[in-house]
Amino acid sequence: MNKFTSLHHLNLFIHMGMDYPLSSRVYPYFYKKGFKIKFISFSLPIPQTTRKNVIKEINSTINTSVVPELIYENIENNELLLVECKLLDIVYDVENRDNKQAFGYLSLNSRELFDFLGEDRKESESRLLYSVLDDYKDSYDQVLNKISSVVKKAANEHLAYDVSSIKVEDDQISLCIKNDKDGQIGEFLITSDPLLLIIPLDPEVNMKDEYGRQAIEESLRMTIASKICPFVGFRDIEFNLEEICKEIIPVWEAWSKTPKAKVRELIKYYMRQLSKELEKKGLIINFQRGIYSIDKTDIKTGEKVRSFFRSSGSNHLASKSLDTLEQMVIEEWIGELG
Repeated sequence: MNKFTSLHHLNLFIHMGMDYPLSSRVYPYFYKKGFKIKFISFSLPIPQTTRKNVIKEINSTINTSVVPELIYENIENNELLLVECKLLDIVYDVENRDNKQAFGYLSLNSRELFDFLGEDRKESESRLLYSVLDDYKDSYDQVLNKISSVVKKAANEHLAYDVSSIKVEDDQISLCIKNDKDGQIGEFLITSDPLLLIIPLDPEVNMKDEYGRQAIEESLRMTIASKICPFVGFRDIEFNLEEICKEIIPVWEAWSKTPKAKVRELIKYYMRQLSKELEKKGLIINFQRGIYSIDKTDIKTGEKVRSFFRSSGSNHLASKSLDTLEQMVIEEWIGELG
């Protein structure tokens, strides 16, 4: 791996919360611990009373809200685990942005957090997990210990927290985390392969990221090829925008509204561009109220469309899928005749 970025960090924790089989090349550590992904990039407000007391104690402002990379939910006891990912070192400084954010996190409490989410969980708890690069773990331990002491003095309590670390060596990524049973730090190999970006673009960080935009465009074209190629020339075709978004971003439903809205518009833009290219092949794609529809066309147009998805006019991902799709076309055609 050339560089482990914040986007890699987010995707690493997404992978660790997925239901993967034993044969998977990624070890889903948190899923194995009973957690599932509940929210991604979901904003949480800081309780006003606690915030005011902390501000008075440190004589400086702190965050009004925090946005953890993701929130896990434990399937058995409904515990919430808030994950904050960091790649830079930290020192204690109440004027520092990361310190202000940490003061915000530790000012949260389970009662008001569950109230905000509209969930009645009197017996459930929530806690915070900072994930940092291994070289910086000691720094975060020290700073968060100091911040938690200040918050407890000001508000009589602070959100429970732990600090885990990530080791990155080429494509090998390991998680170092405290064991719940004995409190000892354990090291777990998560993957030895290049990390697949389930979310390839974070619009809150860089909407213009070339790699992320290209990944979404290629995934869109491959997805549309699978929707169109088996059936074009044989029957009417219909699919909806949300369905496409979910196939491109498998954790779409857990992602918060703001990044989804931006990526949805990007997908619609690439879909308009693709529709213009297909129109040149004689295929008209209609779009109304979130639904894409294509009227049944002739076999010759269908062959032109399939050739398009095999050609450089589309992309290598869609082209690679055409061998399988063509077999689907034949089977569908035989079914129509039968």
